[in-house]
Amino acid sequence: MPNEHLKKGIILYDTPGFGALDEEAIIPILNKAIQSSDAVVMLLDVSQGLKKGEKNFMENTLKSIPANKRYVALNKIDAVLDEDDDENEIQEQIDKVVNDTLKELSKMGNIPKEEIKHYEISAQTALTGYKKNREELLEMSGFPQFEEDLWKDLVAKKEEIFNDRAELYTKITDSIESLIDKEIESFTKTKQDLDNLLQNTKAQKLELEKLLEELKERMQKKRGDNFK
Repeated sequence: MPNEHLKKGIILYDTPGFGALDEEAIIPILNKAIQSSDAVVMLLDVSQGLKKGEKNFMENTLKSIPANKRYVALNKIDAVLDEDDDENEIQEQIDKVVNDTLKELSKMGNIPKEEIKHYEISAQTALTGYKKNREELLEMSGFPQFEEDLWKDLVAKKEEIFNDRAELYTKITDSIESLIDKEIESFTKTKQDLDNLLQNTKAQKLELEKLLEELKERMQKKRGDNFK
C-alpha cells in the first residue's frame, strides 16, 4: 500500500521467507540486507510456530542484530484464538503464545527476553481495516502501534545520519578553508618577501649606479689633470 514515508528516502526490502526457496541461498541474502539496513523486521507466524530454517537463522543471526534496529512482529496472533472463549481467556491465550515465542527466541539468540522488541499483530486484519477504512479493525490488528514506532525510529535514524553527514561536511569544509587560509597567508608572506627583495635590489642598483657615476667623474677629472 502507498506510504508517505517512502517519499522521504526510506526504502523497504522484502526478503524471501523460509520454506519458499533454497534456505542455504537465502541466508547470504538476509545477512547482506541486515548489514545494510537501519531496521530489521522479523515477521514470524505464531500460529504455526517457528520453522526449522527460522530457528537456525535465529540461533546464528538474532544476537548480531543491534537491539535498536531489531523488530519482531508476531503475526497471525488472531489465528491462535478460540472465538468461544471470553475476553480474559483470549488474552491469556495471547500472553501464553507470546511468552512462549519470546522464551524460544531468547534461548536461540542468547539474549534477554526483555531486549526483544516485539509486536503482536494481525496483518490480515490490518489490511482489511485499511481497505475498508475501519478504525476498530486497525486497533484490533495491533498494527498501527508497530507502524508508528517503526517509522518514528527510521525517520529519527535518517535524521541522525543526515546530521552526522552534515557535521562531517562542516568539518571537511572548515579544514579546507583553514588550509586555504594558510596557503593565502604563506603566499602573502612570500609576496611581501619578494617585494622587499625587489625594493632592496632597486636600492642597491641605484647605489651602484651612483658609484659608477662618481667613478666616471673621477676618471674624467684624472684624465684632464694629466693633459695639463
